[in-house]
Amino acid sequence: MKSVLGTVVVENQGGGGSSLGAAAVARARPDGYTILLGGSSTHVTEALLKSRPLYDPLRELEPISNVVVSALALIPRCRLGPSENLSTTLRPIPANCPMGMPASAR
Repeated sequence: MKSVLGTVVVENQGGGGSSLGAAAVARARPDGYTILLGGSSTHVTEALLKSRPLYDPLRELEPISNVVVSALALIPRCRLGPSENLSTTLRPIPANCPMGMPASAR
């Protein structure tokens, strides 16, 4: 970016689970020089869980690129014994797991 834009300033603004920094970007003048590198969880939290959100992520921010894709895995506890740990839990889901999960997903 420096070769195209010249001097680049990075300002890390912490607080509020990234909400304060995202709000500062949402309030910034839309000149194309202020960019937020953040995750979707901040925007979901701001829009859905706060009674007085600091910004509206759908109206005030415009996505320009996807930088990272991360996976999330949920591991159900289906009749596991007290001596079992993560290494023994990471196995095929048992047929008797009361989740209504199709056999193809086990």
